Amino acid sequence: MNMNNEQAPVLVLQPVWDFFVNHLGGFISSPGFILTAVMLGVYLPGIFFSIIDVFVSKRLSLKQSLAVYWRAMKWYSTFYVIAMAIFILVPLPIKLNVPANAPAFIEFSRDIVLYFLIGDFSSYVWHRIEHQNKWYAKHVHYVHHFDKPPLSIWTAMVVNPVEGFFGIFLFHIYGILFPIHPFTFL
Repeated sequence: MNMNNEQAPVLVLQPVWDFFVNHLGGFISSPGFILTAVMLGVYLPGIFFSIIDVFVSKRLSLKQSLAVYWRAMKWYSTFYVIAMAIFILVPLPIKLNVPANAPAFIEFSRDIVLYFLIGDFSSYVWHRIEHQNKWYAKHVHYVHHFDKPPLSIWTAMVVNPVEGFFGIFLFHIYGILFPIHPFTFL
């Protein structure tokens, strides 16, 4: 098979991208796809570390882990279910661009690194501001520090909804400000 150098980087991720496009269809062009990717970014590590806490290190009982999960995620989960119902039931004029080609591996790698570096740095700066602003710390951020042991990975998500919005927004600021491939976002 004869291919030029421009095609080679695209082909590395192309089979995976084709799988998503073929199996998720029009959902990739829905804002629900982005919301689902954000929620998976919270749930997958959360479930993984909860399994470690309960079954490997035995630091928490299953009941304790589920209690921390519920304190943290009840509002996020409710928001997700309601938002997804709207995305599915209400025809929205908003459609995301779904490119036919996967991102080149170098583009994918660059965007992943910048996404996490900028997102983590933005979240860190915001967290410092939350502690320095006495009014905000007293009326909004206190919820995060109010959680009692046992603590788990879910404790990071025990926040006031205002703080939750800003935290998610700032962590995903790179993907919001700069156009990235939906595959990279996922």
